[in-house]
Amino acid sequence: VLNATHQEQTMYLTHYAYADQTKKIGEEPLKPAVDGTKENLPVLFSGNEARIIGFGHHHPAQQVETDQTLYINPGAIGCQETALAPVAILTLEKGQVRSEILTIPYDDRPFLNVLNTTEMPERELMRRLFFGNRS
Repeated sequence: VLNATHQEQTMYLTHYAYADQTKKIGEEPLKPAVDGTKENLPVLFSGNEARIIGFGHHHPAQQVETDQTLYINPGAIGCQETALAPVAILTLEKGQVRSEILTIPYDDRPFLNVLNTTEMPERELMRRLFFGNRS
């Protein structure tokens, strides 16, 4: 978790909105973040007054802005059918915040080569979930 201020804009960057720090990640409610609406993201991050909230934990990219807050999740690296790394770009100018999510191609062949040659439990499940069955 990182709380920061830049050009008078407060930012809160976290892996996820953990309502209960004692629970394991899989026990926390993911549906509100996955839906990512103007109605449920403020509830998920209730108590946080930052202007910009950056988060992740699940895979789809999201940009949701309410009157008070920009919620941004660039998405996951891997976990898709193509080798693209999502990157969130924030521009702060004159009290205004603009956001953009870009995708940058990268070479994941070295990792896939290791995956293909290493015995491990659930290798095919990992390939399907994280690499779209690419080999």
